[in-house]
Amino acid sequence: MLGGNGDGEESADVPTHDGHGNSDSDSPAVFYFRYEDSEDTVYLYDDSFWDDAQEGHDTADEEPLTVSQVQSQLLSIVHPPISRLHVTCEQPNTWKALNETSTWREFCQAIQQCLPHVTRLEVEQPHNLSDAQCVALFRHLAPNSLTHLTMNVIGGNLPGMFRQIGRSFPQLQELILMGNADWEMDEDGFEYHSVMDDTNGQCLGDSLHCLSKLKKVSIAQFVTCNPQVFWEPVWSAIRSNPNLQVVQFRGGYHFCEDQDGEAYSFEEFPVEEDILNDLQYGPRLNQAERDCLRMDETEKEASSFSLQQWVEALISVRDRVDCLDYFLSTTDPNLYAWSAIGEGGARHNT
Repeated sequence: MLGGNGDGEESADVPTHDGHGNSDSDSPAVFYFRYEDSEDTVYLYDDSFWDDAQEGHDTADEEPLTVSQVQSQLLSIVHPPISRLHVTCEQPNTWKALNETSTWREFCQAIQQCLPHVTRLEVEQPHNLSDAQCVALFRHLAPNSLTHLTMNVIGGNLPGMFRQIGRSFPQLQELILMGNADWEMDEDGFEYHSVMDDTNGQCLGDSLHCLSKLKKVSIAQFVTCNPQVFWEPVWSAIRSNPNLQVVQFRGGYHFCEDQDGEAYSFEEFPVEEDILNDLQYGPRLNQAERDCLRMDETEKEASSFSLQQWVEALISVRDRVDCLDYFLSTTDPNLYAWSAIGEGGARHNT
């Protein structure tokens, strides 16, 4: 049995397996499998034609696999250990059907059992997964191994997924999240299925606060109703992490609809350059300021710093050329001169 949890995920029976990795009742045959030993990578996808077109491999004669067959394939790979898992969720009906049965849990358990050394997870088209499916997948990955996570084409409300990133992957060093500015046609006309509410932003911000080892974060193309409210927790978390070396951020789109919900529009949400600079350089410069440019209660101006303090601050960011360049370009050079003159005058008076 897989136990229930505080997020409301129900318990479910897990099928037993024989010595060959075959389950008591096989799941639908929907998975295509490819292993690249030169990349230490396993590719799992639901459409052989997609893989053929995108990767240049001839898969027209391949037969889809059940979960137990995928597990057998994974168990047959002995060396080297698989370090990268790439999952493509191209067909929405396929993944919806998996979510309505126990197959998804079987799949997650197979990943947990067979891929304990995965350091990179890449999911294409995760907007075809439910929030609960994403949470379950993350929970079954080794928490102390994963260092790189890419989710490409995220859509809809996924607060549980965003929250689980911080809970499941404390060793994460690189996080790439790409949104989805696309729409679908249903019986009532156009329906925007990619819009995220403000709860998602708060959950993502909470996770980023937990990822103290994060060095790179890239976020783009999210569609939100209240961009300023959505992004503020995310920006706050980014600013608080001095270990971040690369911050790539594009605000995405602002979704607007009338009071009756009958008409809508969306427009690009621009992020001001000073905010982008603050996200990219702020955490490290704030750390340098705390460590090297401390003021006591009598010092109210930057000119009160000694030349040695300025030098120490510059040295503290020497491993980040971009940060050092920004520091120098945004600091009044007269401050260095005034500090030197002040020190010279003090020595002369003594």
